[in-house]
Amino acid sequence: AVAGHGFALPGGDRLQVTCSIGFVNYPFVPGHPGIANWESLIELADRALYAAKRGGRNAWASWQPKPGADAAAIQRDLEGDLDALVARVDMVLRRPAPASPEHGSPGQG
Repeated sequence: AVAGHGFALPGGDRLQVTCSIGFVNYPFVPGHPGIANWESLIELADRALYAAKRGGRNAWASWQPKPGADAAAIQRDLEGDLDALVARVDMVLRRPAPASPEHGSPGQG
């Protein structure tokens, strides 16, 4: 929606912008609200933001554990090694499908 809206500037110029968003859900692991501190969640959201930008900008992305993920192992990685966490097979980066030429906007993904 942001990319489809031009912003009028003083002097008659127009500005086109895009918006990329990275986020994580809270609680990060459903049913385990105390598993992550806010600093780790902000870092994961930041990594998701950059993944959205690498994917073509004007998109969103979110790191999420897959259903049934090992909560204790995720907690260990959240407390120590976020690189290991995002490399885990029970983690997924969700983001919208690429824009289609005929519609011009990302789909749900």
